[in-house]
Amino acid sequence: MDDTNLSNLDLSSAREYILAFATDAKRYEKDIAQAEAELALWKSRIALAEQKAQGELAEAARSKAAQASEKLSVLIAEKASLDSKVEAMKGQLSSIRARERGINSDQLLAELQLMTGDLLEPNAAKTEKDIAALEKTSATESALDALKRKMAGQ
Repeated sequence: MDDTNLSNLDLSSAREYILAFATDAKRYEKDIAQAEAELALWKSRIALAEQKAQGELAEAARSKAAQASEKLSVLIAEKASLDSKVEAMKGQLSSIRARERGINSDQLLAELQLMTGDLLEPNAAKTEKDIAALEKTSATESALDALKRKMAGQ
């Protein structure tokens, strides 16, 4: 599962999702700073133990420093991964914006039909026009017939 695919999210949901990743990346920055401080502490303890000629203490401090260094490396790698995911997701925001701005012709047609009443009764407007034309034709024919009878009577 690709946790950076935002294609099925709307713009606000996508932004919230990216924000969650960015927040995690900020937390990693704090963890990295703590791990760096811990590594520096153990390195200073190594130097102090060597200065005082305490070989066992220096070796124990080296072991702790190696653990701190490993932890720091893992944190840096995880933060880098999060940063790359955030950048990949930010790149998708423009296509999401464009998709939301795009005109859906079917939706537009449906809205226009709803506004004109064609969607509710698609043949009603046509039927009314046809009846009106028929009535007009009928009235015209009646007037014409009356005129023909009047002319024929003279």
